[in-house]
Amino acid sequence: MNSTPLNIMVVNGNEIISSSELPAQGQAIYIKAAKDQKYLITQGKDGAAPEHITVKRVGDDLQVFTQEGAEQPDLIIEDFYTQQGELAGMAEDGTYHTYAAAGDGEAFSMLEDGASATLLLSNTATTGLVGLGAAGGLLAGMSAGMLAAGALAAVAAITGVAVAVKNSNDKGSDHHDNTPPQPGDLSIRDGNGKDMSQGGDFNTSPLVFSGTGRPGDTAIVYDGDKPIAEAIIGEDGKWTIPVTLPEDGQDHDLSVGYKGPGGQEGPRTDPVSVGYDSTPPATPNPDDMTIVDGDGKDLSNGGSSKANPIDFRGENATPGDTVIVYDGDKPIGSVIVGEDGRWHIPVTLPEDGQEHDLSVGIKDPAGNESGRTPGVGIGYDGTPPTTPNPDDMTIVDGDGKDLSNGGSSKANPIDFRGENATPGDTVIVYDGDTPVGSVIVGEDGSWHIPVTLPEDGQEHDLSVGVTDPAGNQSARTPGVGIGYDTTPPAAPNPADMTVTDGTGQDLSAGGNTKTNPIDFRGENAEPGATVIVYDGDKPVGSVIVGDDGTWHIPVDLDTDGRHDLSVGFTDPAGNESDRSPAYDVGFYENPPLAPNADDISIVDGNGKELNPGDDTNSNPVTVSGSGGRPGDAVIIYDGANEIGRGVVGDNGEWRVPVTLSDERDYDLSVGYEDPMNTAGPATSPVVIGYDVTPPADPTNVMIEDANGKDLSAGGYTNANPVSFSGSGEEGDIVIIRDASGNELGRGVVDDKGQWQVPVTMPSTGDINVNVGFEDSAGNQSGTTPPVDLGYNSTPPSTPVVTLDNNDPTLSGAPGSLQPGDNVEIFDGTTSLGNATINPDGSWSWTPPATIADGDYQFIAKVTDKYGNTSADSKVVAYSSDTTVWDFDDSSNPGWTISDAYSQAGMGNAFQSGAFFANTLYHDGQYADDVLYKEINLVKGQTYTFSFDAWSNSPGINDSALGIMLDGKILLNAEIISETTPKTITVTFVAQNDGPAKLSIFNGQEKEYGNDFWIDNPTINQKGPTSGNVISGGLGINSQDDEAFTQTGHKLLLNQDEAVLDLSKVADQVQDVNSVSLEGHGANTLNISINDVLTLGKEDLYFQDGSKQMMINGDKEDTVNLESINGDRGIENWNSLGEVNVNGTVYNVYQSDNHDVELLIQQGIQIQQQ
Repeated sequence: MNSTPLNIMVVNGNEIISSSELPAQGQAIYIKAAKDQKYLITQGKDGAAPEHITVKRVGDDLQVFTQEGAEQPDLIIEDFYTQQGELAGMAEDGTYHTYAAAGDGEAFSMLEDGASATLLLSNTATTGLVGLGAAGGLLAGMSAGMLAAGALAAVAAITGVAVAVKNSNDKGSDHHDNTPPQPGDLSIRDGNGKDMSQGGDFNTSPLVFSGTGRPGDTAIVYDGDKPIAEAIIGEDGKWTIPVTLPEDGQDHDLSVGYKGPGGQEGPRTDPVSVGYDSTPPATPNPDDMTIVDGDGKDLSNGGSSKANPIDFRGENATPGDTVIVYDGDKPIGSVIVGEDGRWHIPVTLPEDGQEHDLSVGIKDPAGNESGRTPGVGIGYDGTPPTTPNPDDMTIVDGDGKDLSNGGSSKANPIDFRGENATPGDTVIVYDGDTPVGSVIVGEDGSWHIPVTLPEDGQEHDLSVGVTDPAGNQSARTPGVGIGYDTTPPAAPNPADMTVTDGTGQDLSAGGNTKTNPIDFRGENAEPGATVIVYDGDKPVGSVIVGDDGTWHIPVDLDTDGRHDLSVGFTDPAGNESDRSPAYDVGFYENPPLAPNADDISIVDGNGKELNPGDDTNSNPVTVSGSGGRPGDAVIIYDGANEIGRGVVGDNGEWRVPVTLSDERDYDLSVGYEDPMNTAGPATSPVVIGYDVTPPADPTNVMIEDANGKDLSAGGYTNANPVSFSGSGEEGDIVIIRDASGNELGRGVVDDKGQWQVPVTMPSTGDINVNVGFEDSAGNQSGTTPPVDLGYNSTPPSTPVVTLDNNDPTLSGAPGSLQPGDNVEIFDGTTSLGNATINPDGSWSWTPPATIADGDYQFIAKVTDKYGNTSADSKVVAYSSDTTVWDFDDSSNPGWTISDAYSQAGMGNAFQSGAFFANTLYHDGQYADDVLYKEINLVKGQTYTFSFDAWSNSPGINDSALGIMLDGKILLNAEIISETTPKTITVTFVAQNDGPAKLSIFNGQEKEYGNDFWIDNPTINQKGPTSGNVISGGLGINSQDDEAFTQTGHKLLLNQDEAVLDLSKVADQVQDVNSVSLEGHGANTLNISINDVLTLGKEDLYFQDGSKQMMINGDKEDTVNLESINGDRGIENWNSLGEVNVNGTVYNVYQSDNHDVELLIQQGIQIQQQ
């Protein structure tokens, strides 16, 4: 193994631009590629390169592996595939040879990304390296041995190029033969081995040029005048040059020349025009082709033939291409396309009973083959079918007449049908030798051919033959003679006929008879024709006319009644004559039957159908029926007396109107009488009453609803059904109607003369009703006076209750309820009082007297005029509590004597069950607090405080007592001038929560006589309890943190049926853009203008400088808009209309005097306080 490192030299044009030693395995040297550079490998400075290497494409780079099995490349030529050059190595003979793909491998210049290839040193020396020089300083890197031989020689040895070392000037050193080389034997073949010595197109590279010459000379291949490849002729005088031509659609004029070592050139060979073409022709277009057999039969879509050759013809092909016909994959004919693009290939198929899959392909001069046309199945068959079997055939005319053995017909088409034939064969019907119809046999072997014969009065000789798909014809069936005749005979002449009955009675002009047979006789008819007697359209007798033209037909009539008898002729072809005029013969062998009662109806003049026992008040009474014998008389009887008569119509139906003259019962029956005056039995009698007297008018009608409420004089109800009752005449119908005459209900007076009719009242508002009678004949009484009734079962809306003040006063907002309805107030289940809803839908209720102490659960219900009661309102919780402090000698129950009145020696004390104040020994201010007590206030609650006071020394500087809260006067001092107790009282509403100092003060400043008594201080506290609020801002002082959640700028109510007073939670939330009540059910929000000013955000939805807030909720939620009494007077909310925000509609409200806007989702109940 040679351990000498490999060298790589880069040659650009005629200059060596770099020379590098390849590093140890596992490290790679990188070279940047340039267009048309050569990359030359040597072992050391002048040794032979490896005979084979491996290359791999990675992107546009070429990796070179010089060691077999190596995983890392030794050399990487960057951008080789965008700047392609030539890779070569020094051979043993000291010349450079191009590396080429081994065997049939793809040229490495065409590798796909990631693909590898093994390269071998080719037998062809690399060209274009003559006259190389070295870049500056490059020779300094050469070996000493190489320098001893001369720098240029060293370069030549390194590059493998025969460098002329002054050989053109130093003749003393030239030992070569300078005579010009002469061309030797020359061979040119393409990659498929095709001889290209005469030129032409080819489709497989490379073109391999080979020949003989003088050893050492250089053979050069030229494309025009451009050398494209060369090789040095070997010592055996042979050379080979592979040439790859570009696929550019051009013809290349290739020639070969020789050049001696001294540069002398010999003559070139004559140029050969060669084109490289690997594009296959287009598949032949079947539309440009025809396929016809020897009989001219079109086989373009396949089929069978009995006549060779099968001619393939085409057009629009490329001149010079070869067209090939294939049987399967076997070529069976070919031709070169002419200059006009046409071609013709006759093909002879073997008579082997097989179907041949024939297709067409094209090969161009380069050898490229097109795709083939779709295969066409063609079979060759010369054997004729067998003659059709008449036993497998039927012949029937358009009337269904069998003509298999011939005959006459009047009805086209003549239908030929057969079976057991060969599917796919063609059956042909001939008239003589003229085909008159054909069809292809179906898959089941059956066939049908309708043939229309001309109306020419001739007999036609019809036969049948078969032709198979190849065109072979069978012999024909024996001919069948069929004549076509559509001319009907003349109608029978009544003068040539007689008609008599069994007694000899002449019926030639019609008439009635009781005796069969009816004899028809005639003469002067056409012998062989058929005479037919018809009863209506029914044939009842026939005979063939004798040779003398006479005929006789006896006819037995089998049914009684009228018979329209006529006579007609039919000729042998089946043509029918017109019939003779009808003979109207009545046959009455038996008397009529009684009519069927089920077929009889009786209807009065009002169209009312009358059943047995019914009455009527309207003439005429029409009796009608069916099933009678046409022409018979119909007789209507009252008992045994005839009261009406009619005639049975042709359809067996009849109708007889009868006028009933007296008010009584009639026994009606019906019977028939035939034209020979024979009467049949009558039906059983039917009783029909005639009555025109109306019933008496109803009186004393009682009306009650389902709850037993008396509505006889009218009224309202919510309980269906409403029952009407009274008395009347047995059997009469009771009818309840409204004012428009619409029937609401009906009943019948019973056998006791009583009646009752339940009526389900419609929910259409108030109506008035009346009652009337109708008897069985339809006579109607007058009606009762109308009674106004109203029905409604829908309960009123649930009231929304507002606690207006702590009196307490409860109320509802305008528009919420129906005016006139009653609101009832309850404490739990105990009724406290009622209020009537005002015309505007509002209501208000205050207890008639001061409410007693205790806890209350106020509930309101609404009852409408129909008696419907609403659901309970939400509970309003309320309480009232009173505390009395009773002063005795030893206890002051929590009251404290003020500092001013507790000085030693004053004598102020709780004594004799009261408090005594003595100012005689009081030094200082007399006008001051006397007693005080700390109490715990609840904001919004109403407090009433009182005490009793009297003077100890009346008339002398009388005391003046008042009440203060936290140092502020609630009640100015009042003079105490009597010795009897005076009650001093004040009422106030707590404005804050928590403890407060309640005090009694003295407003008298003077000392003498300013003595007084105080007793029985009393305080009453009343108002809503937790969970309820009072309009106007009173209510619980805070909210449980669990009652709501603030997420960002959105406040969400967490509970059901809760009340949120926004002003109460102002210190618990901040920057509220919106409040959500939705999803929890029936929540209430109290909000004021101050709330929006405090918590809202400016220009949140409208850019107008206002503070704004949005409220979202459901239809059961309520928003109370609270007004305020501020420094600008009473401020209210004003509605501005609607606005759509992100698809949701809101009602917009604005303050009177502040820049405040509130958006409330449409559907929420809105109340203004």
